[in-house]
Amino acid sequence: KIDLCRERLAQKELWVATYNFTRQNYAAALPRIDVILKEYPRTLVVPETLYLLGEILTAQGKSAEAQRAYRQLAEQYPHTEWGRRASLRLPPSALR
Repeated sequence: KIDLCRERLAQKELWVATYNFTRQNYAAALPRIDVILKEYPRTLVVPETLYLLGEILTAQGKSAEAQRAYRQLAEQYPHTEWGRRASLRLPPSALR
């Protein structure tokens, strides 16, 4: 039951981060992403969270940081939808 609760809390944080992202309120979305990655690192929303982080960094013009987030996602979660999407956002030379 504890794991289920942690998963739901992580989902709520991701929902709020996504809401803020769609409103282009990146300053409000980034702390939510940090909470997920630090407090809920073993939840199922981590791949989607890393992808959202890459999208936010791209929107902010921080392409090098965004590429790092996409690369981490593509390497750690290649079997997920988000890992495949991240690999499409990377230049061909970035994948090993």
